[in-house]
Amino acid sequence: MAEFERTLAKGGDEDAMTEVPPAGHSRLRSSSKFLNHPGLREWCARDMLRKNGPDQASPAGGYQMIRILEDELQGDARVEDLLAAERRVHPGLDAWLDRAYVPTFTAADLQDLPETSLGKIFYDYIVERNFELDFHPPMPKTMYALTRLMRARSHDIEHILLGAGFDYLGELVPAYYCLTQLHKEFSPELAGELSQLYMLISLRYTVRTVLHYPETWPTAMECIARGIRAGEQSDFTYMANFEPYLHLSVPEAREALGIRGVADIDTEPMSLKWGDASHRALVEASARRAAKG
Repeated sequence: MAEFERTLAKGGDEDAMTEVPPAGHSRLRSSSKFLNHPGLREWCARDMLRKNGPDQASPAGGYQMIRILEDELQGDARVEDLLAAERRVHPGLDAWLDRAYVPTFTAADLQDLPETSLGKIFYDYIVERNFELDFHPPMPKTMYALTRLMRARSHDIEHILLGAGFDYLGELVPAYYCLTQLHKEFSPELAGELSQLYMLISLRYTVRTVLHYPETWPTAMECIARGIRAGEQSDFTYMANFEPYLHLSVPEAREALGIRGVADIDTEPMSLKWGDASHRALVEASARRAAKG
């Protein structure tokens, strides 16, 4: 067996281990920094293969993966070089990074907007879930970290603009929208670096859906298709500042931003079938608050 493994390791496969570790050795040594990272290996095995349960809410797994990627695996010299190269040929990216504008609006800035406006819908969402917008992180020292910070308040607004539910399967719509847009706009290498988060976030839903909750797969597939379709048909909004559009209705904001090919989708029933006990409790608590008026 050891000889067979050594043969495979020398067979020219870029992803094969270049050296077979001794028995009982827990560290892999390969050409993939992702495979070499024990925390990410553990995350992939757990969050793609497990069933849902009250022991760990699914969003917690997402936060763990984000920390692994952003704190330990991304933002290295390669992605800085790729961003620098892209800036030389992409005036929009160059201007976006030069401007370095980080939205500073708070929940208080949104509460008096018109009821049907994009901003008021966002406000109701963050209040219902007791989320916090009032944070002021230090200005990042790298271009990659700056892109992440400038995007920090975009994700949940993208849910609303793309007609996606604030639930598990609804996450697939903005994920595949961003995957599609990034690979349309940037070089394959830079798009790949910026897409890693969206790919890993979405795979934990798709893999667990097929393995454990196959009745929800048609909804998952529809969300993926909708995200791709909107990503293909819309103007490039990855670098958009949504703040000037918060007072508009959702249809008006979509038109102003050039977001097309969107249709609202109700993913909550299938997300409840997919979801764990903590999600069910969250939905029930929201319903009780709504009933109290």
